[in-house]
Amino acid sequence: MWVISQKETWFPFYIFIIFYSFIKLSRKNFRIFLFSILVSVGLSDFITSGIMKPTFERLRPSHDKTISVHIVKNYHGGKYGFASSHASNSFAIATILFIFFRWKWIFIWAFFVSYSRIYLGVHFPLDILVGGIIGVFISFQMVKILLKKE
Repeated sequence: MWVISQKETWFPFYIFIIFYSFIKLSRKNFRIFLFSILVSVGLSDFITSGIMKPTFERLRPSHDKTISVHIVKNYHGGKYGFASSHASNSFAIATILFIFFRWKWIFIWAFFVSYSRIYLGVHFPLDILVGGIIGVFISFQMVKILLKKE
C-alpha cells in the first residue's frame, strides 16, 4: 500500500497515458484532454488541500490521539486530512480517462490509490469519499466547459 500511495510510482503510467492520448486523439482533443487533466487535478488539489483541510481542520487518523490506528513506515501525513487530495486527484484523472476512452477499469485504479490512504492510517473513509466526489465533479465540469467552447 505504501508503494501504491506514492506519486512517483505512477509516473510511468502517466507518461503512458500522455503518449497513448497523443496517438489516439486528434490534436484538438489531445489539447482538451491534457488541459482538462492539468486543470482538474490542479483545481481538485487546491480545493482539498488549500481550502478544505485548513477550513475543517479535521485531524488525520494518524494524528488523532483518541483512536488507535495502523501506521506504516512511521508515516503520519500532514496534520489534517479532510478531504483526501490523493482521492480527488486520482478520481479526477480517472474521470477524464473514462470520458475520453471509456476505460471503466480506471476507476479500480483510483479506488486502490484512495484505499491505500486509509490503509496507511492517514485518511478516514469519508475523506476518501468526499475527495473522490470532488475529483469526479470537477473533471466532468471541466470537460463539459472545454468541449462546449470548441
